[in-house]
Amino acid sequence: MTALDAWNDPTPGPTRIKICGVTESAHVEAAIAGGANAIGLVRVPESPRFVDDNTADELAALAEDRIAVVTLLADPTHDAPHWGTWLQLHGNETQDTVRLFQERSLTIKAVPWSDPEAVLEWDASRCADRLLVDGPRGGSGTSFDHEALARIRDQLQTPLLIAGGLDSSSVTKVMQQLGPWGVDVSSGVESSRGVKDADQILAFCHAVRQFDQAS
Repeated sequence: MTALDAWNDPTPGPTRIKICGVTESAHVEAAIAGGANAIGLVRVPESPRFVDDNTADELAALAEDRIAVVTLLADPTHDAPHWGTWLQLHGNETQDTVRLFQERSLTIKAVPWSDPEAVLEWDASRCADRLLVDGPRGGSGTSFDHEALARIRDQLQTPLLIAGGLDSSSVTKVMQQLGPWGVDVSSGVESSRGVKDADQILAFCHAVRQFDQAS
């Protein structure tokens, strides 16, 4: 199974890896070389990782069929442009809104951790193809209460991605504790805010794959 096929497959297996907030071709190549399954193109103008249309075109073309392309949006209009076959909704979208977007694309709904009930409600809605549980502010590198999430982990049916405060030194503990379908990293593979580092991308992917092999 290719890295792209594994990303599209919702069943359990080797931990899927998404490198979010890529802005340069070197980031795409590092993600592919490390064995990641997806890259994220941030289309939120306020983000230091925002990419314009031309850059998004170039990065998506470079990814081709080698790795999944996920377009990250926050409270978008229904006709907002996107690249790749996946949308990640990272705003205050309602379940009905997410369902509308699911009609046009495979969807990931990001849920900032607040309490178990919020996660359980999104999971029960079945309105997203993947559920991403993040820290209180996406892209900030802030973690959340993994122990609280672990207490409801077995109740969740939607494939689960974990983000927030992950890097090559912390990701294996999170994998051991939560057994996620996938992990999503952004600030944890950067040399400075918004600037990805190829070596850190490779180190993160290596840590995930080493854990998978040892498990």
